Amino acid sequence: MSRDWQLVSTTHLDTQGEIVTEEALTSIYINSKDDIIPIIMNHDPRHPPVGRVINLEIVDLEDGHKGLNAEIDYFDGPDALSTIVNKEVKLPYQEPGTIILSTDITFRDDESKQILAELSKLSDIKVGYMAKKASEPLSYLTISFAFIAGMAANAFLKGYFTKAGEDAWKKTKEYFKKLSKHPKGEERFIVIECNLCSESESTEMQLRIIVNKPFEEIEKFLEEDIQKVDKIIAGVLKDKDKIAYVVYIYENGLFSFSHAISRQGLAMLPPGKTIEFPDLSSKNFSLQGNGKLREAANDHLDDPIIKKNSE
Repeated sequence: MSRDWQLVSTTHLDTQGEIVTEEALTSIYINSKDDIIPIIMNHDPRHPPVGRVINLEIVDLEDGHKGLNAEIDYFDGPDALSTIVNKEVKLPYQEPGTIILSTDITFRDDESKQILAELSKLSDIKVGYMAKKASEPLSYLTISFAFIAGMAANAFLKGYFTKAGEDAWKKTKEYFKKLSKHPKGEERFIVIECNLCSESESTEMQLRIIVNKPFEEIEKFLEEDIQKVDKIIAGVLKDKDKIAYVVYIYENGLFSFSHAISRQGLAMLPPGKTIEFPDLSSKNFSLQGNGKLREAANDHLDDPIIKKNSE
C-alpha cells in the first residue's frame, strides 16, 4: 500500500466542455470530508476499487483557480491497511419506493434524449445526470431501485409497475432495451442498483447487478430472474455492518459474484481474483472518487454544480 495526495478536481474548463464551480467544490468538500470514498478504475463498476480517498482539502492553485485535493490509499502492495477511525463509506440515500435513471455525457444524442424524456413521463421515474470525468468515459445506464431492507425486490418492482399499468411497464422495458444500444453501434451495459434502506432514512447496503448484455437479457432479468436477487439480498444483508457494496455480474441468465466493498473502502474478492492496479501514467486512469464526490453534492439528480462552456 502507498499513500499520497492527488488533485482530483479543479474549477478549470475540462475536456468534456464542463466546469465544476468553486461553490460546487465547497459543497463536495462539506458533503464528503468525513467519508471514505472508493476509487474505481475508469469509473467502471465491474471492477473492484484500486484505492480509497481518506481525506479532502480545498486548495488555491497558482493560476487563481481552486482545486480539490485528496489523500489516497492505493492498494498497490501487500502491506496491511490501517483502519480509518470515525470514517466509513457513505452510501447514497434514495427515497424508498422510487426509481432513478442515471446517465452520463454519452447519452446526449437526440435518440437517447427523446427516450429519456419519454421514460421520465412513465410512473414518475426520475432521470438524472452523473458526471464521470474519465478521459474516455464508459457508456452505461444506471437504474436505481430503493426499498426498505427486508422487502422483496421482485415485489417492489411488480408493485411499482402494477400501479403504473401494464402498458407503462411494457414501454419501460422496451426503452431500457433501446438505451442499451450506443449510437456508435456498441452495446452499453446496465447497472441495476438495489438500495436497501432503513426506516430511519439511511441506506444499509447497496447491491449492484451488472447486466452485461442488456439488449438480449434485460427483459428476462426484470421478468423472471429478479426473483433470484431476493436470495442474494438475504445472503448478504446479514453483513450490512461490514459491507457497503456487493457486486454481481448477470450474463446468460446466471449470476456470479464479482466483488464487494467494505465499510472501510477495501476490496473483498472471491478466491483467485486479484486487483489489477492501473499504470498511473495511462490516460485512462481516473478516480471514481471524483464522480462519487459530485454525486454526494447533487444527490443523483440533474447536476446543478456543472456548468456548460456555453453558459
